[in-house]
Amino acid sequence: MGENDFLQELFHTGAPVRLNLAADKNSIKGYDTKVEDLESEYLVLQSPVEDGKPVLIDEGRELTLWCKKKMDNQAYVTNVCVIENRPGEKPLLVCCKPKQIEKTSLRRYSRFKVDLPCSFSFKQEVLEGRVVDISRIGCSVELESDSKFFEGDILELSIEIPGGSKLAFSGEVVRLLEAVPPGKHKIALEIKEMTAEMDEELKNYLFQCQLMT
Repeated sequence: MGENDFLQELFHTGAPVRLNLAADKNSIKGYDTKVEDLESEYLVLQSPVEDGKPVLIDEGRELTLWCKKKMDNQAYVTNVCVIENRPGEKPLLVCCKPKQIEKTSLRRYSRFKVDLPCSFSFKQEVLEGRVVDISRIGCSVELESDSKFFEGDILELSIEIPGGSKLAFSGEVVRLLEAVPPGKHKIALEIKEMTAEMDEELKNYLFQCQLMT
């Protein structure tokens, strides 16, 4: 398979990608978006959306892209730079064409069942719950609460993990799930922002989860 064929398999029009960028020296933000087009010299992405508005990413900013090749069920990661923001009805990010693509662990896509105590702030309340599954990009939380959640709500989550450590990050409610048993709420959170230190802590914890499965 030639290089262009390989790129086309990974970055064909409509292909989902995870976009990570350094918001500052100690903070990493993540967004899910899609490929708009793979041109001869450029990779064009749909601008990610936050709070109903396209996220403005400066030209020259380096992005880390994660994607998955369905043919061999393998994950890949690459870095690209933003060359141009294209405003319009569908805002786009024009990036340099990926040059170096590496296979990476499927831990990013693997979701592990866990039972971890957690707390989070929501509408000036501090609530408690339990994380019942976790992955590189988010988790599901069960809790007993009268609070009503909506897709798009942002929570500041703190999870206690074995060894006395904690994971902390900002998460967005992306799904409201049916809880078992009845009377409990269950929400799916996607990681929106976390520190580089917490990102490393999460990777190490998921590695331990993988060893135990």
